[in-house]
Amino acid sequence: MTRDAVLQTLHRRRSLAASVPASNESRLAWVGVYPLDPGRPGTAELLRRYGIATLHADEQIYRIRKFEVDRSLIAADASLYEQQLSDKEDALAIGDEDLEAKLQRFGVSLERLDLPFKSDYPI
Repeated sequence: MTRDAVLQTLHRRRSLAASVPASNESRLAWVGVYPLDPGRPGTAELLRRYGIATLHADEQIYRIRKFEVDRSLIAADASLYEQQLSDKEDALAIGDEDLEAKLQRFGVSLERLDLPFKSDYPI
């Protein structure tokens, strides 16, 4: 997707994902980006955990998750639960520029993000 298309999709609060290299051949890995609604109580709680007390009303907030899953679980089309995800990393991004910077830390460019089904995103 183009940068503009990715940002438009995220601004409509649709999640995006990309597959990334895993730490070993027996696993698959992904990065997912979840736009958060600042008006939801769960978002406020998450922001407090990251030490963020207030935001401007027009700021975009994103949760970024990277994780790996055993290939055998994906091949078996198993339903996944949190304990089956390994090498989990989490980040919070405030604004589009912060999102791009944090994605770079995960080795993903903004343009690599796409709708979850296009990368077989399992969760």
